[in-house]
Formats: sequence, structure tokens, C-alpha cells
Amino acid sequence: MKASLYALLTFVALLTAVLLLATPHPSHAADTVYISEFVAEQLKSYADENGDYEDWLELHNPTAAPLDLTGWYLTDDPTNLTLWQIPALTLNAGQYRVIFASGKNRTGATLHTNFSLSQDGEYLALVEPDGQTIAYQFAPIFPPQRSGYSYGTPDGTADLRFMVPTPGTANTAATFTAFEQPPVFSQPHGFYDAPFGLELTAANPSAPIYYTLDGSTPTAASHLYTTTIPISHTTSIRAIATYTGHITSTVATQSYLFLDDIITQYADGTPPPGWPAHLAVKNHHMNYGMDPDITNTVTITAMKEALTAISTLSIVTDLPNLVDPTIGIYVNPGQRGFNWERPTSIELIWPDGSEGFQINAGLRIRGGYSRNIQNPKHAFRFFFRNGYDDGSLQYAIFEDEGAAEFSNLDLRTAQNYSWSFGNDARNTFLRDVFWRDLMGAQGQPYTRSRYHHLYINGVYWGIYMTEERPEAAYGETYFGGDAANYDTIKSGGSSVGYVTEATDGNLNGAWLDLWNLSRAQHGNPTLEGYMAMQGLNPDGTRNPALPVLLDADNLIDYMLSLFYVGAADNALSWFLSTNPYGRNGGSNNWFAMRDSTNPDMGFQFFAHDGEHSTGVQATNGDPTFNNRVSNADGSPFRPDQQILFNRSNPQFLHQDLLPTAEYRLNFADRVHEMMFNEGLMTPTGVMTLIQPRRDTVAQVILAESARWGDSKRAVPFTVANWNTAANNMVNYLVNGQNIPGYNSRTDQVLDQLRLVGLYPNVVAPSFNQHGGLVPVGFELAMSTSQPSATIYYMTDGRDPRQIGGAIHPEAQIYTGQFELTADAHVKARAMLAGEWSALNHAPFTLNDYFPPTPGDLVISEINYNPAGTDEYEFIEFRNNAPHRLDLSGVQIVAGVVFTFPEKTLLPIGQHILVVEEPSFFASRYQTPTLAWHQPNLRLAGEWAGALNNMGEELAVLDALGAELLRFSYDDGGVWPGRADDEGSSAELIDPTAAPTTQPALNTFLADGANWRPSSEYHGSPGRAGLGPDNRILFNEILAHGHAITPTIELYNTTAAPLDLSHWFISDSTVYTKHQILPGTIITAGGFLAVSTAELGFDLLEVGGDLYLLEADSGGNLLRFVEDNRLRPHLPQRSHRLPARRHRRLRAPLHPQLGRKQRQQRAFATALWSSTNSITSPAAEPSTSNSIILVRRAKT
Repeated sequence: MKASLYALLTFVALLTAVLLLATPHPSHAADTVYISEFVAEQLKSYADENGDYEDWLELHNPTAAPLDLTGWYLTDDPTNLTLWQIPALTLNAGQYRVIFASGKNRTGATLHTNFSLSQDGEYLALVEPDGQTIAYQFAPIFPPQRSGYSYGTPDGTADLRFMVPTPGTANTAATFTAFEQPPVFSQPHGFYDAPFGLELTAANPSAPIYYTLDGSTPTAASHLYTTTIPISHTTSIRAIATYTGHITSTVATQSYLFLDDIITQYADGTPPPGWPAHLAVKNHHMNYGMDPDITNTVTITAMKEALTAISTLSIVTDLPNLVDPTIGIYVNPGQRGFNWERPTSIELIWPDGSEGFQINAGLRIRGGYSRNIQNPKHAFRFFFRNGYDDGSLQYAIFEDEGAAEFSNLDLRTAQNYSWSFGNDARNTFLRDVFWRDLMGAQGQPYTRSRYHHLYINGVYWGIYMTEERPEAAYGETYFGGDAANYDTIKSGGSSVGYVTEATDGNLNGAWLDLWNLSRAQHGNPTLEGYMAMQGLNPDGTRNPALPVLLDADNLIDYMLSLFYVGAADNALSWFLSTNPYGRNGGSNNWFAMRDSTNPDMGFQFFAHDGEHSTGVQATNGDPTFNNRVSNADGSPFRPDQQILFNRSNPQFLHQDLLPTAEYRLNFADRVHEMMFNEGLMTPTGVMTLIQPRRDTVAQVILAESARWGDSKRAVPFTVANWNTAANNMVNYLVNGQNIPGYNSRTDQVLDQLRLVGLYPNVVAPSFNQHGGLVPVGFELAMSTSQPSATIYYMTDGRDPRQIGGAIHPEAQIYTGQFELTADAHVKARAMLAGEWSALNHAPFTLNDYFPPTPGDLVISEINYNPAGTDEYEFIEFRNNAPHRLDLSGVQIVAGVVFTFPEKTLLPIGQHILVVEEPSFFASRYQTPTLAWHQPNLRLAGEWAGALNNMGEELAVLDALGAELLRFSYDDGGVWPGRADDEGSSAELIDPTAAPTTQPALNTFLADGANWRPSSEYHGSPGRAGLGPDNRILFNEILAHGHAITPTIELYNTTAAPLDLSHWFISDSTVYTKHQILPGTIITAGGFLAVSTAELGFDLLEVGGDLYLLEADSGGNLLRFVEDNRLRPHLPQRSHRLPARRHRRLRAPLHPQLGRKQRQQRAFATALWSSTNSITSPAAEPSTSNSIILVRRAKT
């Protein structure tokens, strides 16, 4: 969107001011029941029966007699006064009764409405049983709310106030009329090299501003702001605005960093003001200052470059929250849970001045063994929740790689083998993140990370890294569904004896089922049992009667990557289970996650906390440390513990599956893909992952050396020490350093896998070229080092071996090299003495691609104003040529700017996409569990700029600058209106009809009549659109003004019954107003008559819009089925399809499911779930004599 951001922000600010000044009006004084208070943004102070902290409202009966509220209504929608009906409920005289506004829709002992309340303000009303009389309301909307406060009226009068919540009792404490906005700072946080004057401004000019400079929370006893504040050195300033009768603003915090003083901070090691000395509080080790032994041996420029090479996080909090002996989390590091969470400000600061963030959040200590009081550098966990700020962090901290909203984040640092705690020269800052990056590169879920410098109350605290936490909120973000439905299973850690626990959901549900099945498979390994764990039939097809519990590919990738990196403290920990001395048989540092409501999702396993890995103890003299696959003799680890459910973990699951032949070969196939042909676990593949991380740490490790190099020793660790440690890690993996008898870690792990049957002795075939671009006439040759082996192959992507071991009937035997005459995905195996090799496979592309000429390439879809946010914008290109295209160097030069990368190849008739924001695009279209997932999309990349929502010119040039196409799209006229922020994209009706010459092509593309709105909700990126649906039509519409009830008649045009369960019908672009209930079916060629009494909205003589949309059971909109505009019409006349005989609907229409009406037409009836309704002013009836239903002009 190219509208002025400044204008938008100004509008938002003005709107906020209006909302704060406007006073909602209750309907009448408290002479009967009323809503006495409500909370729309709760702190953890009043839980429901599930322990959840939901929104709530309170009803009060101020009279001297009981009041029966049975059949009354509560609503947050002024157009749907019957949104939620109160069940049997009597309020005694003077009684207060809490009802949770949670959306849970419960009518038991604890009442829950089917809606929740908006923190930003909305309508709220209590309605009498007639569904029309408003007993009490907050109208037009109540003002924005603040966590920790309720809103309402203590006595039921029009005097509405903010209050301290007192659910179920009268409010007698002080009340407030509004809340103040936080002060605005004249200078943004960031790095400064010269003094400046800072000005603070309050939105309310009469509100005093108080501030602090020491990290403490300001109060009315703090500095009163009266004039410009001089800032000349590193300072974190915090400020509030107050006003009599108002709630004090939230705390605003900004940190100003001056590198010149940071480099010499507390160089003599003395504690900063207010911080405790070493061992002074609970014998906790503390360490301060930048070591002059480092800072004085390098240039100031080098130090500044190290401190500004990556982004900075600044934590600012009241110092007692950290170091007070009673409440301080830093000096009580072993304490856990919500009671040991402290409020803090968190800022992300970019050295180049790019936009970061400041948010108030909760702060805890994280870690296991690192919670030791001898560790002066603890790791943290951030919680973004109600009560601190906006409830979540809305910022793409991992940029295009990950999500843009978070409820929590870990802030980890080097702990084991660290300079600060371990006094260890093996510190790299690479081991743990390398394993997690590896799982991501394998195509598995993983937790993303970024390096940051950290400051605490202005004191430099060293290098840290943010990391996602693989728990329920992560699942909702990346897999879809609701976080409340996720099971998160993990090792409980040292605090509970390393037993398995559920931190979210249920341990004894799907996880127990999976464990029971795996135990059964261990005792009786069958193909049927193994496939059933995956929700599959024995032939590999999906069995919908079986839930997917095991994602075998995910488990295999998790275990293989664990074996390869040698993660010694993960799953079956070497320290707990697998060293020769035994221990307690426990597991450690693993997470598993599954959506309990998604039968197609198996448990997902995550690499986590892998510091004890990649050869860190390769010289410890115990070879078992580096063998995570099995005992030295090939026997499995700890079978005595494997039988115990409270020890269940992914490695025991893997060991249970080892007797299953199909699992072993599945494992071997993945081994071959990862450990051969420059795969990810070969020396070449490893370096593609390690090198970017290593380059980043190399730029900043000097700062860590200055801050923590002398933490445990007189002579500090230096950059040279880090280089040695990083080289040792890389050489262990790549060159086999410290692995006697092997040239790489790959070779060692292959032998470990062969010992237990996870990689066969039959050698897989090799190709003379392992896939890629090949010239026309290329002949593919295969070979094996075992002359007696027979090679079987297929060229269409299918496996020459069938599930269970049989040879595929269409597999070919390799007898000699052969020409590839088309693109091919070759899969090959060798068989020797009845044993199969692992699979070798590679895709081949014939190099018969040509640069495009005019007419070869068309824009086939434009998503210029998508539903939701502009970050979902995309442009789709289609190859219209009779040959394949090489788009290398092709440029978009008008509208947005983009150049296609080298070797961007596009087959005949295929599509490729250029997008506004890859992470947003992926979150909608490339997340397999979401309704709009599109598999196998071709993404060329991210453009610069943005598409204009009102239309603009697009121009595309070839690599030499010659014009390929140029035209303008529009949001009006004959262009499809539903593509303009109404859920569709604009797509060419028939791309193949586009002319092949210029200027005819430009003329064709510029004509909106050649475009249509996608019937698919959110468009159809990467594929041809389905076009108009036409399965269901609005057959006849009887609108308001008739003697009978206004009615809509739907007609099934197909020859099969259609299930309309969960579909939506609406009279506006709020498409989810009214949902069809499950079980609603229209027979083949049948009708469905629905009255407005069932719908909840009226059909007016003045006309209007009607929409019918297909949706899934989760309420996700999938497709526009009908979209029509009704013209004005005469009373007693109905709208009808033009092709059908005009007729009236005769009263009465009695719902008779499956029976004929007097009109001799078959009708079905359905009840409708109404979540909204709409009314419009009355209008004069039309004088037209003939009224029909017509297509919307805008589509």
C-alpha cells in the first residue's frame, strides 16, 4: 500500500483520542439488573474452572427481590441482540454474578458466553427475553481497556468508571474516569555519539510526567519533568504520565547507547550503582566490566564494529527484580514459574537506526544446570502477555525466516563450555544453533535464532541469541489450530527426576497411545502396525479411521541429526543413561508436539539445547560419548528403562521401531540423502550451514571476550581462543579431527548406523551426474561397486520398491546408460541376495529453456489488496510459450521492482510468484496444516515496493531491457471488485487466450473484462484458478415486505448431494455472519429454503448483497460459491434465477425435511448459527414490474 504512513498514524492517533474522550452511555439508571463491571484484558487474578484467565462481566441485581434472568441475552454486537442466551439463572436481591466472556459457550455451573471482549473497545449489552428490549448497554462502544482494571459503574448510573476488579462483589475502592497515554520521547532509542537534549511529551497537556534514569519504575515521587533532559552517556530513561482521577500510563522506556563509554564500562570490575558485589547476595557469583586487557589491545574502531555488527536487546527493570535476595530472579536462579516472573521493558535496537521495538513484558531465568549460583551470566525467557503491554510481541524478529507474532521467546547464551561460567576454551556459540539449523534445512520444524548484544539497565551483558520455544503457542503459529489443543511432551528435567511430562495438554492421551503402539511394535514388528501408527493402510494410503500419531519422517530426521551432531545430552542423555557408569536412565532436552484435534498430525520432535555436541568432548577418552546410536556392541541403550512410560522419549520410540524392516529402510533412505552426494551431513553440506553463523559470531566475539573472557580466570579468553574452538568444531565434522580411523564425522556415523542395521551393506546406485540441469541428449549412467547387484529404477518419481519390499511392477532393470528425453525424477535402488539398498534419487532438468519474448510470459493473477494485510500481496506469472522459459534477469520495473535470479526456470503452462513479504506469504499459503496451503509453489523472491490498492501500471522487461508487457490494473470499472480487499485476487479468465504479439497483449491485459475475481478465498497462487463455482445457486429470494416470512432458496445444480456443513451466508463482506450447522445436506437437484428468522438478518426491498461461501469445520473460508446483488423489487414478488420460470413462494412454507411442498418442489430446511445480524432503514418499494437476481457488477 502506497498511502502515507504518516497520515495513517495521525488518523489512528486522532481516533484513539476520540475513543478516550467519548463516553459510552448505559441505557438507564440502576432500577433493575445491569452490567456492573467487566474485564476485557485480565491479569492472572481471576481464573475460570479450567484455570484460564478469561474476560468476564458481572451482573448485579440492585433490587430488594430476586430477578429471573432465564432467557435473557448478552451480546457484543448491536446488530445481533440475541447473540448468547442466559440459561436458567436467578439473581437474588443485591447479588453479583460473574459470567466469563471467554467464547467457550458453556451453560453449566460456571457460565461462559460465546463471545469475548475486545481490549480496544466495543459494544456490550444485556437484552431482555424478547430479544429486542435493551436492558443495559455500553454504547456505541466502551473505551479501550487496560490490564488490571475493570470498567463499569459501581451504582448503575451513567457515571462509568475504571475500577480495581472485584468479581462477584461490590466495588468500593477508588475509581478512575480514563487512563493516560505513555509519554512520547523526542529522540528514538539507539546508538549516539554526541550529547543531545531529550524532550518528553504527554498526550494530555495537563498531565505531569515523571521519569527515572536508573531503570526503576517511575512514580509520583520520581523526577518531575520540567525541561529538556541532557543525555550525554549511556542512559535508559523510563517515564509515566499521571493525572488526578485517571489511571497512570504504562511505563515508556528508551535506551540511549554511547559506545565510547560502553567500551570502558566499569573497567576496574567494580559493580555498577545498585548492583551487588561478587558473592555479596546469597553467594551468587557476579562479574562486571569491560576488561582493559582486551579493550586496550585493539582499536576503538574494532570494538565499536564488534558492538554494532548485530542488533541489540536492552532489558530495563527495577534492580531489586534481579538482585534483591528475596525477590530477585538473578540471585535466585533456581526458582521457576509465574511467581518468579518479573516485569521488564525490552527493546530491540538496530545499529543502523532501522525500526525495532519497545515492549513491556515478563522476565524469567531459563536453563537447567546453568541456573547454578556460580554462573554470573544467566539466560532469560521473555513472556509477552496481558498485564504488561499488548498481549503479544508483533515483530518479525527472525525476519523472513519465521513468524511475526510471539507470546514468548527464549534468550539463551553459551552456558556449558562457556567463558563466563565454564571457564572453557571450547566456547563457540555455534553448537546448539547448528543442530537446530540442520533440522530446519532437513525440512523439519525447528526453532529459529538470531544473535544479539544484551544490555541490562544500560550495562553491557554480552552475546545472547533469541530462540523460539517449541510449545503450544509455537504450534498454533506454525501448524495452525488453537494453542489450547496442543500436547507438548518433554523431559521434566532435574527438578522432577528427568521423567516425561506434558507442559501443555495431556500426557495420557495421544502420547500414551503412541507409546503403547510402539511397545507393541517392538514385541511384534509388523508392517501393518508400523503403518497404522502413521494413520496409513499397509499399502501406504491414508486410513481416515486411524489418527496419525507417528510422523516417521520427522522422527527419522530428528534421530539422524542427533546421531550426526553427537548430541550427548539429548533424548537418552549420555550423562543420565548411556555412559558406562549408568545413572538414572532419564532423558533430557527434547520436545514433542501435536495438535490433539488434528487427526492428520503426528508428533513433531525438535532439536533443543544441543551444546554437548559436534565433538566438544571428542578427546575425553570415552568413545561412547560420540556414539549416540547404540552401545559399542550394537545393542540398544537402557532396555530396562525402555519399558517405563514415565521414561518415554523419542529415542526409546526409535529403539522400539528398530525391529521393523520398513522403518529401518525408511531410515536408510534418509541417511543416503543426507550423507551422500553433497547432502546436508556431508562436509560440503555442513559448511553451507555453519559458515554463515560462524561469520556472524566472528564479527562480535571480541565484545564477548572483553566482557566475559576474564570471568573465571586472570588471563582472558580472546578471539584467538574462539577461532581455535570454532576450527576444532568444523574440523571434527568435516575432516574427522579427533576421530581416529575416519576422514569425517559422516564416515563414523555411517559405520555406527551399519552396525545396528540402519544402513544396509548393499551399496546404493550412483549416477554419473546427480541431478540438476543437463543438456539435451544427456545419457544417464548408473553404477554400483557390487557387480552381482541388480539396479532397479523409475524415472517418474516413484520408488522401484513397493512398501513391504516387492519390486514395483513398472520398475525397470538398469542394463546401460540411456538418454533422458524429458525432465525426470530418477529413483533407483540396488538389490543383492534379496536385500534392498537405500534409495538414491535426483531430479533432472533438460536445458531446453529459452529467454522470454513478447507473448511468452503473462501476468495471470494479481493479489494487490488482499484480505488481512498488504504483506500477503503477490503477482503470479504464467509461461504461455510453447517451450520452457529461462527468466534469469527478467525485470519488473513499474509498480514494484524485482529482478528474477539466475537459473529461474519455468516449464510450459506453469506459474511462478513474486511476493511482497515471504514470511507472510508462507504463513498463509505454505503451511501444510492451513486451509489455504498450496503445495509445490515456485517463488522467485521478494519485490521492493508495494502494489497500489487503487491500481497502477505494471511493466516487465527482459534481461536486456526490451519490453515484455506493460499495462495498468484498476480497482474500479469492469475490473473485479471482489479483489479489492474482499477476499479474492484478480485472475485472468483465460490466460491461454492472451495474444502473442504486442501491443495486442498489453491491450488484452489492460482490459478488466478479461479478469475475474478468484472463487478461491485468498486467491489461487501458483495454479490455475477454479473459476466460478456454480454448485449452489441462489434460486429464489423473497425479501422483506411480503405477507410471508422473507426467505432465501438455495438450489443444488449438481447430480450429487452436497454437504453445506460449516458454510457461511452473509449480506455483507463480513462473510462469517451466519454459519450453516453441521449435517445440512441438499440432495442432488434439491432445494434449501431458509427464512430470515433462521438467518438473523432481513432481506430488504431496496436490494443488497448476498454471499454464500464454503468453509471447513474450523470456520476457514475456502471458496465463494455464490455472490449476487439483489435489485430493488415490488412486494409479493421474489427474486429468481433468470433461466427459471418466475413464481412466488406461497405461504406457509412448513419445514418438512425430505418431503414435497405444495409447490411440488423438494425442500430441505436447516437451522443457522447466527453470530451477527443487520438491519437497514426502511425504503420506498420499487416501481419495477419485473425483478430478477443479477450478478454483481463489481465482480
